[in-house]
Amino acid sequence: MKLWLAPLEGVSDCAFRTLCFKHGADLTFTEMIRVDSLIRGNKSTLALLDLKNDTPTGIQLLAVKPASAQAFVAQFSSFHVSPQQINLNCGCPSPDVIRQGGGAALVKRIQRLQELVDIFRKLSLPVTLKIRTGLNAYEQKNKT
Repeated sequence: MKLWLAPLEGVSDCAFRTLCFKHGADLTFTEMIRVDSLIRGNKSTLALLDLKNDTPTGIQLLAVKPASAQAFVAQFSSFHVSPQQINLNCGCPSPDVIRQGGGAALVKRIQRLQELVDIFRKLSLPVTLKIRTGLNAYEQKNKT
């Protein structure tokens, strides 16, 4: 695969992903989906799993707690989706996400990150990571 469409919050719906695939994207991704909301059955979050056609799509997940990741894996078949892969968000710079230990904060929590990857691998799908260099004091000050 040469060209991947990055997950874009509020943008990467099924129609957008299909359009990008028809114009050359080899793989597309859902927008970031919170694992905790999926396992609670939040309807608006479940709607983000809109894999309604054969456009090659990976599911991008925001996960922090291993217990939630394990619950997601246990419930996965009930979501009735067949993604190409699972992509774990390790790049979201949102202060709320970082305070919870997710997104860009996961890059500095190597043990937790490895634990989450190992859990998601139980789905027998490739697991990839969306990362950024991090958010140290210099990066916080110069964030755009």
